[in-house]
Amino acid sequence: MIRSLFSGLSGITSHQYQMDAIGSNIANLNTIGYKAKRVSFEDALSLTLTPAQRPEDGIGGINPMQIGSGTSVASIDTFFSQGSLETTGRDTDLAIVGEGFFIVRANDTHYYTRAGAFQFDADGRLINTNGYAVQGKMADSNGKIDTNAALTDIQLPFGLRIPATASSEATLAGNLDGSDQLTGTITSTKSLLATATESEQINGLYAHGNSERYLELASGLDTITVDVGTTAKTYIYGTDFTSLGDLTSSINQDFSGILSVALNSTTGQLEFTAQTDTELTVGSNTNSGLDAAFTSVNMQTLLTGQTVQSDEFAHTATASDLLVNLRNWTGEHLGLGNGDQVTLLAATVNGQELSNQSLLTVSATSNYDDYRSALATTLFGTSPATGEVVSIQADGSLQITGALGADHAVTDINIGAGDATNGLDSLTAFGTAMTMAESQSAADVLHTITTTVYDSVGDDHSLRLDFKKTAVDGRWTWEASFDGDETIRGGSSGLVTFNADGSLRSFEYDDGSTNLRFDPGNGADAVELSFDVGETDGVNGLTQFAGYSTAVATDQNGSPLGTLEAIFINETGMLTGTFTNGVSQTIAKIALAKFNNPSGLLLTQDGLYAESGNSGNAIVGDVGTTIQSTITSGALEQSNVDLAEEFTRLIIAQRGFQANSRVITTSDEVLNEVVGLKR
Repeated sequence: MIRSLFSGLSGITSHQYQMDAIGSNIANLNTIGYKAKRVSFEDALSLTLTPAQRPEDGIGGINPMQIGSGTSVASIDTFFSQGSLETTGRDTDLAIVGEGFFIVRANDTHYYTRAGAFQFDADGRLINTNGYAVQGKMADSNGKIDTNAALTDIQLPFGLRIPATASSEATLAGNLDGSDQLTGTITSTKSLLATATESEQINGLYAHGNSERYLELASGLDTITVDVGTTAKTYIYGTDFTSLGDLTSSINQDFSGILSVALNSTTGQLEFTAQTDTELTVGSNTNSGLDAAFTSVNMQTLLTGQTVQSDEFAHTATASDLLVNLRNWTGEHLGLGNGDQVTLLAATVNGQELSNQSLLTVSATSNYDDYRSALATTLFGTSPATGEVVSIQADGSLQITGALGADHAVTDINIGAGDATNGLDSLTAFGTAMTMAESQSAADVLHTITTTVYDSVGDDHSLRLDFKKTAVDGRWTWEASFDGDETIRGGSSGLVTFNADGSLRSFEYDDGSTNLRFDPGNGADAVELSFDVGETDGVNGLTQFAGYSTAVATDQNGSPLGTLEAIFINETGMLTGTFTNGVSQTIAKIALAKFNNPSGLLLTQDGLYAESGNSGNAIVGDVGTTIQSTITSGALEQSNVDLAEEFTRLIIAQRGFQANSRVITTSDEVLNEVVGLKR
């Protein structure tokens, strides 16, 4: 009976341990990095009543008879399964995803923990909530970490500075628009006219006077009637006449002895002269323009020998028309006469200013093309560049076309005519007719890249690179400049060429240099700056495709003096500092440790573990290599306690405790019965 009492007692004791472990788990439900414990039971020493017997001939074997002595705690195990992560947003809060422990130091002892609630102390050391220093490896002044270095405290060097670095390379990348085209100056006068001749078609002539319009006649429909009172004759356009000469011949033949008609070759007027006293009416009831051209002749009473004139007829000027016959777009005579000087008073061509350049002296035989040729030679010389042309257009206007690009602009043109007595611009009508109107400006295809580079003392310099497309496909010039006291010593300009597929062919310097060299002008060392524009025949740098120009300076390797401003920790535990100059540099790397048997670690306090005889020695390594884990910054690992599971175990432990207590009470009752036998 006594034996069953002790068996029940052992069960109560063991279940008490289990409830203690469950209580601890539940109590640490929200403890950072806490790992749940589990109690395992085992059978206690058993009492053997009879031993086992071997089978013999005719008799089978007999099993041993044993009675258990209760239970005992076999082990209390720690579960190192991954806990969920809680985002905190605090950079120094760290959580391990995977195996491993943070290493912290207290005096000369190392402890291990999954709780990553760290912060920096007054000396810049990264510490846990106990003030123990987090261990890792520090980088040197260049941001390099010696993989063989010993563990040390992670200590943030507040006030750390990075010295200034002179720029030696700038990276250029992006597109230069291959579809955008250069333009040249196109400037021209209004339409010019010239005095009509007898052989010209009347249709299309300009009538200057009462009509002031271009004549538009329909063949077989439009007519003109000449009436002298006693005789009238109607002439049909296209049947009886087409030219001024046809009309004068027909009138002279039909009205012989009464009226004669002739074309004034100077004014372009039809002159009607009475050969006898007569009443003269000339007009058209089918064409208002033609009728208006003869308004001054219509319904006239003429004495013998008296002459009246029609409007002045003119045609669109052509290269062969005499200068003395030229008229403006409204038919007004320009006033040029034999001996007049035509002069280029002013012009700007290819960046050069011209003034008072004599073009030609007008003679009786000088024609429009002579003037055009003289102007072309004066503006562009005897060997004009591609695109430099002075031409007479189909509407009689004079057009000046410059070569492509703003450098070849042709502007501020002022042309006059006259004589030395009255001044070279005294013919106002000529000067007005030769006023140039620009229909297209000369323009370059430009793209500018700006970037900041640094000298050896950290002063910044604003570098400007101007890319200008040339008239040759796939070729761009480039030129470097600064806006301060810098002095460029070489490599300031060059040529960029592209292949037909838009890839880069070459990037060259005009003077054979391999880089841009400039004196900062502040006592610092001269800077030698090369440009990385991508691979030849590649598209990873500068390109030329149809589309917007997007080329930029993507990077340069110089920097001013920088002071540590902030830190961040990446998934490998690398602690990187960002400096006020925009540079980032590695400062340290957090180390982790793992164990062959982490369950054998000895829990000391505050979530800290120490090595034990059964945990094995700490294996210290780097995240992602020796230890296959990652570190999450701004998060903490929560307890891995499963509350539902713990409550379930709690119920089971309670039932076990109750059952064992019943064994004790029942044994006690039996003992009472035994004692009662004596009575």
